[in-house]
Amino acid sequence: MSMYRKFLNARQLLRGWFRLSITVVVLIVAGIAEAASMNAEALSLMKVLEQQNPDYLSDMHGNVDKDLQRLMALRFQATTVVQAAIDRMQANPKRAKLVAALYRVLGFVKDPESVRWLGTKLHGSERQIIHDTYMLQWHEVFGIGFGNDEGFGGWQWLSGREQWITFFIEAYASEPNSSRRLELMNVLKGFDDPLAMQFFLTRRKAVSNPKEVDPKEVDDKHVDAREALLVEAYLYQHDVPVDEKRILSAINALIDDARNRALLIGTADALRHQAFVPYLISTLDSAEAGVFPAYFPSRSVLKKITFELDIETNVDWSSWYLQHQRESRKQWLQTAFYSFKKRLVRDPAGAHQWFAQKASYHWNEIAVLPLIRAELLPRAEFHSEIAGWINMTYSEFYRARLKPVADELLLHPEQLEDWAKRLLQGRGFDQPNQPITWEMYVRMSNRRI
Repeated sequence: MSMYRKFLNARQLLRGWFRLSITVVVLIVAGIAEAASMNAEALSLMKVLEQQNPDYLSDMHGNVDKDLQRLMALRFQATTVVQAAIDRMQANPKRAKLVAALYRVLGFVKDPESVRWLGTKLHGSERQIIHDTYMLQWHEVFGIGFGNDEGFGGWQWLSGREQWITFFIEAYASEPNSSRRLELMNVLKGFDDPLAMQFFLTRRKAVSNPKEVDPKEVDDKHVDAREALLVEAYLYQHDVPVDEKRILSAINALIDDARNRALLIGTADALRHQAFVPYLISTLDSAEAGVFPAYFPSRSVLKKITFELDIETNVDWSSWYLQHQRESRKQWLQTAFYSFKKRLVRDPAGAHQWFAQKASYHWNEIAVLPLIRAELLPRAEFHSEIAGWINMTYSEFYRARLKPVADELLLHPEQLEDWAKRLLQGRGFDQPNQPITWEMYVRMSNRRI
């Protein structure tokens, strides 16, 4: 190659690097300018919020006003401004409602950069307001007490998951209040990660130590029993065999106090253990507070444990249990499956209706998967109901086992109703026609009715 050609190639290379450098600098400058613009917008929004009537920052359904929604939409770009505002106003009683609303914004956004700031707050006088506002944004809306909900472990928007798990474990370890410790455990149960699994395995092995909790707390008498149920529920949902003695002991310790009802029903829903049945029968008429029309959670969970979906009255439930209490839950499930298969042969249309109206809601556990694959998946008329069952059964931990069924359903989308397609899209098995952006997510999260 001639010297002249080498010179030309070198000059072209230098030009390429020069153009690339300019492009990089332009992008960096643009990014800095955008960040500065968002920071200025967050500051402007904060000034407006401080002038508003704090009584109207959210409606009766929990939807926040447009300025708070915009702070949420700015996401991580607003974190510094929101934290500074809380630091500035938290000592002013007149600003208490605005401070609480700002904590909810941080809890909604979940910026991992706020971890250190939150840790400082948890060790100060702001601990309770964080648990009353911020921590609530880490609790899944659906589910009873513990529930089968997947929590935020599978939340598509979550950043810094290991950082968050470490934060919640450290917060748990330093928290003297038993109720708040249970709340932190209820957040951690949403993660399937090895770090979370190790936390629950460690708690199972932990020897009760009275020094770990504040003796002045009125509810410390049964803190070990409450923790035991949450630990066993988490481990059961991750294929770890349950400790039967711990479950029985915990139930017996908690059943006489009505304050434990939500925890008992919630962990019964998660554990599906037959030891809960007598308690559930005794609380069949206990309605969930603040729900209209009346909802009786014990009835729903009892059906999920026994797989008996056609029993309604208290007398009939007591009679059923008297007859079947010596059988194992495995036997109950086998009986229910056998009965359903007979119904499927005798009356296919009736079996389809029964499954759609009852079983898809109450047989929502992975133990039903073999029945789904062998009996229902080959029948096109059941495909939409199977999508519903997947949605009700879903957790990130079970995703790999549910995916082959979802994939087979999606091979024939014409056999799925629109609502079934949307459910599969919502669980990430199919791409939605319009991908959801963060701004769209903020708007949808503030359309509660």
